[in-house]
Amino acid sequence: MEPELEKAIAQIKPNERDDVAKEFFSHLKKRGLSDRDLEKQLGLSTHHASRMKADDVSKLASFTNGEEALSFYGRASSPIIHILMSFKK
Repeated sequence: MEPELEKAIAQIKPNERDDVAKEFFSHLKKRGLSDRDLEKQLGLSTHHASRMKADDVSKLASFTNGEEALSFYGRASSPIIHILMSFKK
C-alpha cells in the first residue's frame, strides 16, 4: 500500500473509520465476499467495522485496489472515501 494512503487512513477518526470500513465491506459483499471471510483472508483483527483499527481499514483499502477500487470510490457515499481516492491516482 502507498505510504500516503496508509497515513491518511491512520488519521481518520475512529467513528469515521467505522463508516469507511462499512463501505468497503458493503462493496465487497456485493462481490460475494463475506466480512468473516475477509477477516480470515486479510488477517483482520475483527470483522466488526465498529471495532476495526486503522491497519484493518488499510488492509481493506489495499485489497480493493486497481480499476475496481476506482469504480468503488466513485460510488461510495462517504466523503472520506473520496479523499482517500486522491491518494490512489
